[in-house]
Amino acid sequence: MGFTDETSEQTLTSIVEEAGKQLGQLPAVEVAFRDIIVADKAIVMPAEPGEAVQQLRAATRTAIGRVVGKDQVPEDPRRYRPHVSIAYLTADGPAAPYIRAIEATNPHPATVRVSHVDLIEMHRDRRMYEWKVVSRFLLKGPVKVP
Repeated sequence: MGFTDETSEQTLTSIVEEAGKQLGQLPAVEVAFRDIIVADKAIVMPAEPGEAVQQLRAATRTAIGRVVGKDQVPEDPRRYRPHVSIAYLTADGPAAPYIRAIEATNPHPATVRVSHVDLIEMHRDRRMYEWKVVSRFLLKGPVKVP
């Protein structure tokens, strides 16, 4: 959404209220993590079905857009790929060693129930992602199984 020093308390309060309305209407979802992929800048496990998580993110973006204007919501939503990061790649080099290491593993699929969405304040001041939860929004109803 933006930098914390550029977001007023009133704007944040309005976003939290609107996000609560949007997300409170959506059911909890289950996603699975099966494959491990070496991507451009990270080693990740994509969420399946990704659409379930994208729907939650879209509702969050809609809430922010209703408060600050949809043209003020950063990032192209089509670029978002729901995943869990295993490692970040911080230098150029061949992918082959990482691919071989992944191929040598036999990970068991994991299924996760997503029952809430957190609005976070995030930074990378110490060369890693760090965040604190600003607000938590519970999703309604039973788990939506695709």
